[in-house]
Amino acid sequence: MENIKRVLNILDDENPIFDRDYNLVDKNTEGGNSLEASICYLRGVAYSQQSDLDNAKQWFKKALEIDVKCFEAFNELVINHMMTKWDFVNSLKFDEQLEYEDAYFTKMNYISMLKKYEHVTEIQDARSELDKFRLSNNADILLSHADELYTQCRFKECLEVTTKLFELDMYNQECLPIHIVSPRVASTMNSHCGPAWIGFGNTFAIELEHDQAITADSTAAKLYSGPHLPMLNIVESYFQKVASMSPPNADALTALGYIYHVKEEFEEAIMYYHEALGICPYDPITHDFLSSCLKEMVHC
Repeated sequence: MENIKRVLNILDDENPIFDRDYNLVDKNTEGGNSLEASICYLRGVAYSQQSDLDNAKQWFKKALEIDVKCFEAFNELVINHMMTKWDFVNSLKFDEQLEYEDAYFTKMNYISMLKKYEHVTEIQDARSELDKFRLSNNADILLSHADELYTQCRFKECLEVTTKLFELDMYNQECLPIHIVSPRVASTMNSHCGPAWIGFGNTFAIELEHDQAITADSTAAKLYSGPHLPMLNIVESYFQKVASMSPPNADALTALGYIYHVKEEFEEAIMYYHEALGICPYDPITHDFLSSCLKEMVHC
């Protein structure tokens, strides 16, 4: 936390570079982000690390106002659900800052990433336009398509898209929740489908239905016992890889705690829950699972 404060001091928002009139910027024909946009983006990251999402959102937006090609800032707004108004994308100065083709491509790319359900048609049109640039195997476009299919409850098609995405990028963390949850519909057809119960467990966790999540994962663990144990080990192995990446992933650590929890290996589960809380100390899901794990451990 002290290091983040130092970063914010270094990137002081009183820096005179922010006095410049960005309505008069020259077109970016060389690629790359401007220094000013990069500084704004870094301030957003720093505030995000402090869980100050209002300030983070302000600085990510500022970065895009200065330089519409600051993709990292736009991505942060989308994946952290800070993009509350569709009009923001239309307000960005694509044509003023970029040449025509670059401006059109960038705008279509941003629209394809949005998650506003009432604008599904616009998102589909944007993705169709991007296909003209031969980007059918682009990870961001595939993720956008998977997200759309998931919201339409077209789980089988969604799983096909996420599977294709993981073939291209097996460590894509943004795709992981959709990939895990999509098979959940299978459990309504086959109660012995282990992957579906894992999907249910993760869905309940996201919705803060912790008791149901534990029940679903416990069912999955039972289904994966004996000859099916290798499948649970594959799931565990995947989360181990994600958790070992830098920086450490709190969600992966919580998932590992989950797995050991339902296997009733409580000490390992508690260790992973604590590691996750070391990264995200106020995460309510991990706190509730840790509490549940401690209670079960006492009664064993």
